Amino acid sequence: MPNWKVIGTIVLGTLVGFMLNPHAPLGAALFGAPPAGDHEPTGGQVGALMAVALVEAIAFGLGLAFLVFGYAAMARRLGSDGSTRLAHLAVVWGLMSWVPHTAMHQTNGDNIARLIVIEYAFHVTLVLAAAALAWAFVRSSGRRAGDLDAATA
Repeated sequence: MPNWKVIGTIVLGTLVGFMLNPHAPLGAALFGAPPAGDHEPTGGQVGALMAVALVEAIAFGLGLAFLVFGYAAMARRLGSDGSTRLAHLAVVWGLMSWVPHTAMHQTNGDNIARLIVIEYAFHVTLVLAAAALAWAFVRSSGRRAGDLDAATA
């Protein structure tokens, strides 16, 4: 039997993800409109960018559902310590960050100072999120095996 609360949250989050696109009203209000200029996509490029936007919007919806419903499942499997909470938030960030990340890139123009902020706000935090996931995995492997050396051998 499908979990309609989870499915509804994914659908709602996907719709919000679409609305955060800078070409949509909410995204334009938050991030500004993409600058007009020489870099307008053409036929096939528009389709490719729309496909990426779809994937990112669905990831946003999945991230929202995981934020609301995912921690309990992780805690049952990994335990409920700080590494599990950090891993939970890392998964959420890994799924949800792409919509604002892309929107900020699309609206950045030639602003190098803002580009550096985007790089640190998203790229560095995604690397840290991946490290948090690795840390939680190693900790849980050690707990399950009873011996961290055996888990990493």
